[in-house]
Order: sequence, then C-alpha cells, then structure tokens
Amino acid sequence: MNKRICTAAAVLALTMCTVHAEAVYNLDEVIVEADMDKARDAFGDIVTEQSYARTGGDVEVITRKEIEEKHFQNITDAVRRVPGVYINDMGYHGGEYDGGPYSQQVTINGDGHVVVLLDGRRLDNQASNPSGGQSSSSGNGSIVPLHLITSIGNIEKIEVIKGPGSSVYGGDASGGVINIITRKGSVRPSTTVDLATGSWRKHTYGVAHSGSADQGKWSYFAVLNREMSGDTHYKDGDMGKNYTYYGTKYKDDSVAVRIDRNFDRDRFVSFSFNYTNNWDGYPVVPRDYRYADRFFSGQVNIDSAAGKKHGPINPGFRNKWWYHGVLGDYTTSITRNLDVTWQFKKDHDLPSYVRIFRTSNDYSDAWIKNYTYPNYTPSGNVTPAQIQDWLKTYTGGFSVSSYQERSNGLGFQFGKNIGINNILFGMTVSHDYYRRVNPSARTRASISRNMFTSYLQDKLKIGDNFEITPGLRYIHSDDYTVKNGGGKDISPSDSSVSHLSGMLSMRYKLDDTLSLYGSWAQVFRAKRVTDYDATLEPLDDEKGNVYNIGLKKKIGSRTSLDINFSYLKMDNAIGAYSVEDASTATGTKSYAMNASQSKRALNIGIDHRFNENWRLGISYSYVKTHYHAKHFTTVPDGSGTSLDDLLSKQIPMNSYQFDLGYDKGKFSADFLTSIYSGNDENFFTNKRFVVSDLTLNFKITDSTSVYLVGNNLWNTAWENRYYYHMGKGAFPQPGRRFLIGINTRF
Repeated sequence: MNKRICTAAAVLALTMCTVHAEAVYNLDEVIVEADMDKARDAFGDIVTEQSYARTGGDVEVITRKEIEEKHFQNITDAVRRVPGVYINDMGYHGGEYDGGPYSQQVTINGDGHVVVLLDGRRLDNQASNPSGGQSSSSGNGSIVPLHLITSIGNIEKIEVIKGPGSSVYGGDASGGVINIITRKGSVRPSTTVDLATGSWRKHTYGVAHSGSADQGKWSYFAVLNREMSGDTHYKDGDMGKNYTYYGTKYKDDSVAVRIDRNFDRDRFVSFSFNYTNNWDGYPVVPRDYRYADRFFSGQVNIDSAAGKKHGPINPGFRNKWWYHGVLGDYTTSITRNLDVTWQFKKDHDLPSYVRIFRTSNDYSDAWIKNYTYPNYTPSGNVTPAQIQDWLKTYTGGFSVSSYQERSNGLGFQFGKNIGINNILFGMTVSHDYYRRVNPSARTRASISRNMFTSYLQDKLKIGDNFEITPGLRYIHSDDYTVKNGGGKDISPSDSSVSHLSGMLSMRYKLDDTLSLYGSWAQVFRAKRVTDYDATLEPLDDEKGNVYNIGLKKKIGSRTSLDINFSYLKMDNAIGAYSVEDASTATGTKSYAMNASQSKRALNIGIDHRFNENWRLGISYSYVKTHYHAKHFTTVPDGSGTSLDDLLSKQIPMNSYQFDLGYDKGKFSADFLTSIYSGNDENFFTNKRFVVSDLTLNFKITDSTSVYLVGNNLWNTAWENRYYYHMGKGAFPQPGRRFLIGINTRF
C-alpha cells in the first residue's frame, strides 16, 4: 500500500516539474450549447462553477432548470432520482439525528462513503457521535439529513459525482460526492413567488429575490421557504390496505442570504448564510395491523425484565412503539451555515481563495416519558382515539434529549496553471465539537477534536484528448477529548490519526463521439468515538481501495450512452446492527465489528431525443455487496441470524429508471418510473417495487406558470429500508399524493 502512495507521489512530483509554456490552455474548455445549464467540457461532462476540481468519471448535474421544471420539494427529492444514488429512510420526514437506523442514509453505487459539500466545502463534524459502527452508512461524517442543509429554493445546481472524484474531496469519498451549489445575485432585479398545496394538508411557500447594485459591483440573493404537512398515508405491504401514518406531520422553515462584492471577473468577497428550523413528527414505526389483537391481549413480550424479543421472532413487537406517533413524539433541528470567502486570484479557471466558516447544528428528540402498559384487552379493532384516551392517564410529558454540533474553521486554496500542469493545493484547519444530553439515560457528554487536512492535485492535459490527474490527501486529527457528566476528561489513547491517501484518474477522448475514463483511490476513514465502546472486538480504521472505469458514447446526433463500473475492496470495513438488551436504558444495544467488504456496481444510462419535443432516458443500476464478519458468524441474540446476510442484503440489488419527457410551447411534462428488484423477501415485503411520478407544467404567461406533481401514482406499497430490530415492512414509504402550485416572477 505504501508503495502505491510513493508511486503516486513520484508521479505527482514529476508532472509538476513538466512545464511547456506554449501549451497554455483553458482548463475547462467549454462547448457551449443554447442553454448554459448544459454547457459541457471536451469530455462531455456538464460544467459548473466548481467542476475545476473534478477529475472525470460518472457525473450527473441537476440544474436549476430541472429543479424548477420538476418541482423537487427538497434536496433529497432531487438527488434520489439520480441513477446509482440510493437514499434509504424511514418513510417520514423526521427521525433521530445520530446516523443510526432511524435516520436518513445515502449510498452511491452501494457505498455509504459519500461526502456532502456546500459550495465545495465539506459539511463534516469529526467529533459528532453517530450510533456505534454506523459511520459506514451515515456517510458524510455529520448527522445532518440532506433536506436540512438548505432549501431547494437556494440551489443553483447539485453535482453528483459517482466514485472518487478528486483528492480535494477526501479519501473517504469512495462512494462519491454530492456538491450543493447555491444561488447568487442576478444583474437584473427579480422576485419569484411559489405557492403550492396538496394531499395530506401539505402546503409550500417560497419567496426569492435577487439583484445587484453599483453597476454590478454588489450582488445579492435571498430566499425564504416553508414546507409543512399533516399526517401522511401509506399502503401496507403485508395487509394490502391504506392507512394513515399517525405522527408524521412536519413543518420546515428556511432562510438563505448571499451577498457578493465583485472587484473584477476573478476577484470577489462573498458572504453566505443558510438557516433551517424544522419540527418533525417522530412516530418511530407504524402499527403492525396483522397482530393488533395479539399485542393488546398481552401475547407480545415487551417487558425488559423478562427479556424482550425483537420483530422477526416476536410477531407484533413493533406495536409497542406505535403510541409514539399517536401521542406526538417529535424531533426538532436548527442548522446554521456561515461562510465568508475571499477569492483573490483565478488562473485558467483555477481559483485561489481564503475561507472562514462556522457550522452549527442543534437537534432534539422528544419522547413520551411513560410507556408502561396495564392489563388492557380491547375488543375488535383498536382506533387511535381509543389508544390516545387510554394512554393519557399514563403520560407524563416528554423526555427531551438534545444534541449540538459545532465546527469552526479556516480554509485556503491556491490554484496555478503552468503549461500543461493545473495544480490545486489546499489546507483546512477546524475545531469540531459535539455535545449530547440524554435525561432518560441520565447521561451527558461532550466531545471535541482538532482537524487538519491538506490536498495536492495536478490535472494534466496532454494534447487535446488525454487528461491524467494524480493527487494526494493528508489528514491529521488530535485525540478525542471526551467529557462525561462529571467533567472528567477521557481521551482514547489511539484516537489520534495521521494518514496520507493517494489517488489517480485519467480521461481519454478517442474521437468526438467516444471518451473513456478510469480512476483508483485509497479509502480511509478513521474510527468515530462510539466505535470504541459499541463493539464485540477492538476496531481498526477503515481502509481499502476503490476502482472506477467507464465510457461516454454519442450514437448519432440524438442518442448518448454512459456505462460505469466500480469495484470497492475494503479490508476492514465497520458494520453495525442492534439487538435487544434488557440491561440498557433503551432496551437495545448496538454492536460493531470489522468486516471485509467487496462491492461491485454497474450503471448504464441511455438518453435519446426523438425530436425537439420528446425525449427518453433509460438507466439500469446494479449493486452487489458482500460483507464477511471476521470473528462472528451469527447475531449474538440466540436467533441464529446470519450476520453476513444481515449486513449485505438490506438494499435492492437492481434498479431501473424510465424517464419520459415532453416540452412544447407552453406545456411540459415529465413521467418517471423507478423499478427496484432483486429484493430479498426476508427483508422486504415484495421482491419488486414499481413507483411512478408525474410532473405537468403550463405557462399562463411568460412569467407565470401552474404545475401539478403526482408521486407514487400506482399507490405502491414499498420500503427502501430494513431494520432487524423491527422486522420487515416497518418503514413504509408514502402512498399516492398530489401537489398543485403556481409560480410567478416579476
């Protein structure tokens, strides 16, 4: 492994000394089409403000035009439509903010090592405290779901880079990168208002204003958004019936502001601030209607002292948690992202800048205090009203756990073009802090960590058709400092980390219709603080290698083909699961272990334009993951469940997308069908799910349009997550729903 790093470093050093003054070129040579949203470089990739850092590969860009035409409600809605991206969640808006089974998890090509950026800056907090061993699944090193980062009204583009995209992004970005690029002020003043209402008392409100002053020397953009909904509905995959999902109502507010002082084309100072304030119902899981009578007649074991049993071997177990939604458990979150950037130079599209930033995230989980059940045997079907009346006698308010994340830092980047060499060097220092207060478990803890990262990358253009990019990334972090409720400092003796990672990528254009690309990168992710105590064995840092190859092919003037294959080999990935444990305050215990992991992923995409009005996109994604626990073969709860199966088979193996679009005059439409197949029926309620969405737009005038959005048109009963503790079918996705709205500009 060290030999490979040295080889990459040698290549980097040699190439940096290769100078040919006559070969000066524009790094992002752009082929401009009629719509600037579709500007592409010589290799066919869409160009963005930050594509200078990319090193080729399988890249999807969601543009502002797509966001407005398809009316995505949040970042999650937009990103989950990208082939190869899999977002598994609970089926409702809220959830616990700890990276565990009741929170959103993002994978790209089946790999949870996904880095999330806001305007090119990592949204990490290396002191945060996700559930033990969940780091491989939670991805971005923070516990922030995508929809909490900023509102969809604040987004100009979203870059989705599948596989390792650059040494700039880090050695833990083997799955890929999601880069959220925010909007900035326009030359002419403009105000946009968007209002919508729909199923389940859902309402959205958005106002955005942009403009400039002093002949463009100042520009500004501001947006306010509110999204709210009552309790959602779902179709039960076991019962085949529609039910209300009690306790899933939510209200999300957001504000974003950006101000730029432009000195010239290449130099500016920008100030940006993003704020979100969210209240989300937290029902945990829905009622298991198959076993309602069994539960309320006392046949389901829910007594911690007697040794509780989990869903798969204790039918009806999840009904124990149903009262959470009925009585109104909830989560709250407030996020703030402050960023001040001074770009003092730009050399052939390579920016040099200094950036200061502060990220602040505050969360709370509110649980009903008393959940002791007396002898209660209702007759017939139990209604929510009956349960609520019954439980009122036994409730004692809420027990509120709070969580805080803080990250303060300084970043620097220097970009320089020297002949064929296009060099990026950067450094970031930060102090990360995390605090947790859990009154029910009577625990308090605070964790802090100092971080230093640096990268060096050289993108070489050799002739007009070949590009090769070696890169290195270095990370150093101090030991964790952990303070418990008594204020005693605890620092794991082996938590300090220093590591150098290498990567190499290349692109080659055979002709104007065909280009090839490939990359290799080392994967490294340091242990998180909970990996030290939620284990069956001492854990090692995660290390491995990821390889990526692909091609882009134009077939005639109307058809394009993209093929990408990736292979991930981890020597000691960290896997985790939870089982019942009556000795703990929560009744469950999380276990983590090192496991070898191999993952193969294939993406095939075809886009065809029939004529100026009709287009069709077809994609296929395949993921095959295999975990092999090094020292344990079964879950340690006596059930005999295979640990390897539990870690390997919790997402669909195959997914297909068919995206049909129409655009003529004042009317446009988009019809998307997604098929998830290869589901293991031990973990999902069906081996195949078919989900279709429809968007219709009609322009009343040049500045005003109305739209209709329909989701899950066939009212499919489906899930995208399995959790052993609750059993299959415990996380149903929302059923059929519609939204109608109006958008106007002035």
